[in-house]
Parts: sequence; C-alpha cells; structure tokens
Amino acid sequence: MKVIVVTGAPGAGKTTLLPQLMEVLPSAAAFLDGDDVGRTRPANLTAERLNLIQDNMLACARNFAGWGAAYLVACFCLPSQERLDRLRTLLRAEGFPVLAVGLILDDEVLAGRHEGSEYIAEALRCNAGVKALSGVMTIDTTALSPEQTARAIAEAAGHDAFFS
Repeated sequence: MKVIVVTGAPGAGKTTLLPQLMEVLPSAAAFLDGDDVGRTRPANLTAERLNLIQDNMLACARNFAGWGAAYLVACFCLPSQERLDRLRTLLRAEGFPVLAVGLILDDEVLAGRHEGSEYIAEALRCNAGVKALSGVMTIDTTALSPEQTARAIAEAAGHDAFFS
C-alpha cells in the first residue's frame, strides 16, 4: 500500500480535497483525516498527543493495508519537519512508501478563510511551516479548485518516483 500524506494549514483545503481524491485515485483507497484519530480533551499540542495521533494513523495504515487498500490518503496539519519526518519514518518502517504533499496558499487568501476567527495567526504560522518543509511535493491551492488539486496528487501517485 502506498501512503499519501497531505499536510497544510487549517483552511488550505485538506478536508475538502478528500472526496475529490476518492473520485480520481485509480484503485482501492482509504481516507483518513488526522483530526478523526486525534480528537481528545484537552486538545493540547503536546508532543505526547501529537505522537498519539501519528501512532493512531500508523495503526489505521496497517488495518487498511490488511483490508487490501492500494492507497491510504492521510490528511493532517504537520507544519514542522520533525512531525512530518516522524510520521514518514513510522510508515516506512512498516514498508509503506510515502508521498508527502504540502498544500500551501497565499496568506491573504488563507486569512480570508479564517476571517473573524481566533485561529488566523495559527493558520498563518502553519502555512509558513508547510512552505518550509523539505521532501514534500508542494501544491499552491490559491487558484486551484479541489478537483484540480486532486488530479495533480493522483497523477503523482501513479509514479513510483514520487514515493520514498
């Protein structure tokens, strides 16, 4: 099973992208939103909680592979190299090739998506973090529809050279 890790700031389009990817990936696929395996109270951003979320994603990857999925698309905000590298290392250790995709967008557009929200500063910080990641296929979603973004990811998914 190949794993496509999609990261991006809140508001970059990760959740909106999932249904589009369901339509364009060529074979059996599973879709996982990191928020769904990490809802805790308190929802603090400690290393312990973030590790728990990534460990849960790995457990789901194992289960989806056993089910027969050819692809797992895992979406989560991973705005630091350390976080992305940890997840990638966990997945590779289990034999899953990984394509990391970073969704970025214009800060002004991102701020507009969070207008009136207390999370604008955090979203902008995450966007900057994703822009700084290495080993990531970056897609600027500012002027792309979810369908266009999904097609770009699906095309990359069809080429083994994009996976490591």
